[in-house]
Amino acid sequence: QFEVKQSHTPARRIFLVVRARAYRAAMPEVQFEVKCDTVPGEAVKVVGSDPNIGSWDPKASKVQLSTDAGSYPTWSGSGSVNTGKLEFKFVVVNGGNARWESKIENRSAFVPACGTKLKADFDKPRISEKALNGASGSPPAPSPPAGSPAAPAPSAPAAPSPKQ
Repeated sequence: QFEVKQSHTPARRIFLVVRARAYRAAMPEVQFEVKCDTVPGEAVKVVGSDPNIGSWDPKASKVQLSTDAGSYPTWSGSGSVNTGKLEFKFVVVNGGNARWESKIENRSAFVPACGTKLKADFDKPRISEKALNGASGSPPAPSPPAGSPAAPAPSAPAAPSPKQ
């Protein structure tokens, strides 16, 4: 957004003053759910590539999951992250100690602008993704470059309809 003001000087010159207002698009919400066995005193965090999930530092992550007697061993929570590719792991923390998912590579998911829900089991590679508005959680397939064999041929203009 911009704010425009006119300013008159004694010489009757007009100046336009344009002030840009900082605009920050809302980041999408990601809901996390993981089945994870823990012991009293431990907590589960989401740690990964986005600054809101710590930039790979468990102490810096803003997304700590929670559980209760009725849902244990399922831990859940949410946080806002940037759209696009997200890499992360679930980490069990207890004081200064951290137990990372060690049997799998970094988890990877696409975060659409509408947000997504991610479900997994601790240290198992399968992950379920579901866009929060019901749309696909996968990015759209890129279009082939114009003129490539896979690109659609340009359509011919429609023939004029006969006059009656």
